[in-house]
Amino acid sequence: MSKKLKTYGILFSFVIALIPSISFAAPATPVIEKIVSTSAAGSLVNEASVELSGTKPVGRISYTVTATPKLPNDKITVLPSDSATSWNIPVTGLTAGVQYLFVVTAAFISDPANSSSSEFKDFTPQSVPDAPTGSIAEAGQESVKLVWSPPANIRGSALTGFTITDGAKTYTAASTDTTTTILNLTQRTKYTFTITADNAIGSSSVATFNEVSVTGKPSAPGKPTIVLDGSNLKVTWTAPTDAGLGTVGFYRVTATPTSGTPLTKDITGATTATFTSIPSNTWTATVIANNGFYYSDASTASDPLTTLASQTIDFAEIGAQSYPGSLTVSATATSGLTVTFSASGNCTLSNLRTVTFTSGGSCTVTASQAGNTTYNPATSVERTFAISGGGGGGGFGGGGGGGGDAPPSPPPTPIAVPSFSPDQKVPTPVETPTPVSSSKPVPTPAPSASSSAGNSKPKTSSYFQLTDTGAKPSVKVKITSNNQTIVAKKSKTIQITLPNIPKGVTFKSTVKTPDGKTFTLKSTKTKKAGDITIPTVSFKKAGTYKILVTYGKVTKTITIKISEEPKKATPVKKPTAPTPTPSAKKSKATVLSIVCTNGKTTKTVKGTAPTCPSGFNRK
Repeated sequence: MSKKLKTYGILFSFVIALIPSISFAAPATPVIEKIVSTSAAGSLVNEASVELSGTKPVGRISYTVTATPKLPNDKITVLPSDSATSWNIPVTGLTAGVQYLFVVTAAFISDPANSSSSEFKDFTPQSVPDAPTGSIAEAGQESVKLVWSPPANIRGSALTGFTITDGAKTYTAASTDTTTTILNLTQRTKYTFTITADNAIGSSSVATFNEVSVTGKPSAPGKPTIVLDGSNLKVTWTAPTDAGLGTVGFYRVTATPTSGTPLTKDITGATTATFTSIPSNTWTATVIANNGFYYSDASTASDPLTTLASQTIDFAEIGAQSYPGSLTVSATATSGLTVTFSASGNCTLSNLRTVTFTSGGSCTVTASQAGNTTYNPATSVERTFAISGGGGGGGFGGGGGGGGDAPPSPPPTPIAVPSFSPDQKVPTPVETPTPVSSSKPVPTPAPSASSSAGNSKPKTSSYFQLTDTGAKPSVKVKITSNNQTIVAKKSKTIQITLPNIPKGVTFKSTVKTPDGKTFTLKSTKTKKAGDITIPTVSFKKAGTYKILVTYGKVTKTITIKISEEPKKATPVKKPTAPTPTPSAKKSKATVLSIVCTNGKTTKTVKGTAPTCPSGFNRK
């Protein structure tokens, strides 16, 4: 059909043709051959990007990509040139670390409704990783230990490591590390460290560690000095000039011999230490300090000092003897050196070890050891014993006659026997009944009914008495070794001190008497560190006692050997001889007989005017 139109003098001629519709087949099914990350360096989690690509047939074809989860703009369409042999679709604004399922749809431009779609293909976009978590810093000796947890999400790209900085220096750690220690830091300096996680895209945001102050060991104590104090070695030193971050209050002192085993002593709150009863050797001493965190280096060694070893004498008690007579004494020294003796009183010494009695009374034998180039002199040990017999007062000449017996001795003073209070802390004196006859010994109180053999806790004891620790003692003893021995007279009171006992330590004292019985005192817990004094002890019977003091796992034993005081003879009134009458003839002298006792032994003395020997009273 044709039609002509005339407009403003111009003639137009139109031809309209009807063309039947043509239907084309859909494009070949696209294939997503490649997906690559195109995220820029340092891209954050929501800035990830990828590019999809595939082969394109000849023709005018559009390509549209969609994904699950949805893309920021739902879909993206590209139109390659007709002659292009491939298609490329860039996708931006993706969330890194999230897996996407991509689909590409191809359609002819002339027939967009007739399309074909690819299979799904997954890909995880990439960005910098998340920051590390759980960042903790712990101060050390001129160092800081850092601990962290890896990122919760590496955002599609494997970790390559960690970067740590204190603002001045930068440190690195491997991708598998979760801790590192920074060394060679400055003491008493505060540090704040930060950390990032790294991957191929870049570094995460910063995680900050807590602020820490670096600690440090104290400087070494001053060079110690050592001197001899009897048989003891005394070490003194000065405190470190730099205590580090803490406070120095503890020292470890080591005394080292030229040969043999070193000796070590821990000291709290002081700058002196004493090593007791040290063996003969040449010694040096060193000291290290502790500030509550770390030990210092050892001090410079002291100048050497040569010492002599200590020694003690073992000299057994001597029982009562009779005049006339003699005995041979013997004793040993722990050094193995020869012990010498001397004698005083009613006796003499001959042939080095033979003691001969000169009369009744008492004798004191002293054992001594003077030492040599290896050993110090030993403490002398005295043994005093009674000698019976040999007494006697003058008789009467001519004429007979008998004398009356000497007046009886007065009753002895009642003995004060301690009665322990229920807590066994404060002993209360209790008087025993006065004997009816002075010739009978004062009875020994029996243990309470609740006592048991071997480990009894009696209410009273006739062997010893505890007194207030505030009482002034005759002898003071400080327990400095596991076994010590002292010698004292019966009249002496002894105070025992435990040095350097820590706070909160429970200790107990046990007294073993010469008859083998054991008395255990109540346990006590120290309220503060320092020297601890147990109650003063006075002994009422001669013999060998042992006091055991236990604290923690330590037991120290002190052996106390108590000797009798020399007894003074009680004057006895001489019997009066009868006055003869003028008419009386001289007759033979009358022999009299009296009985004497010293409380243990009874003797009969005969004579014209008999008297009891020294140490005995007339019965």
